[in-house]
Amino acid sequence: MARGISFAIPVAAALGLAACASASRAGAAFGVTVYRTPAGNGVRMPSGCRLLGESGSRTMSESDLDGPGAFSGDLASAAAAGANVLLSVETMISPRRDFDCAAAQPISDCPGTLGAWYRVVLRSYACDDAARRTLATPSAP
Repeated sequence: MARGISFAIPVAAALGLAACASASRAGAAFGVTVYRTPAGNGVRMPSGCRLLGESGSRTMSESDLDGPGAFSGDLASAAAAGANVLLSVETMISPRRDFDCAAAQPISDCPGTLGAWYRVVLRSYACDDAARRTLATPSAP
């Protein structure tokens, strides 16, 4: 039974996940919540989360990360493995180079550019309800 995907942006500072980037639009999936975080934050998940799998590193553009199908295949695989959380750990490898698209602008406001480039590793987790509530708590700025 397919369920809608939910996206979460904020993650509690206690987890070591600093301010997360905006969530991408992955379309329909199977009840997996997607979180995004920069790699250099010493990522720690709550004790109620169990790591089920980790993808190999891949290179993705900012436009691809924020696009409608960014993680669709990964979401289906994560759900099939029993995951309810997919964490995208991102390392910027090349900043935006388009002078007409400031870093503060959403990439969707910059047609014709791919934006920054990232090295991305996806981690799938099975998290209990308490851990999921912790993950959904906004972090302090």
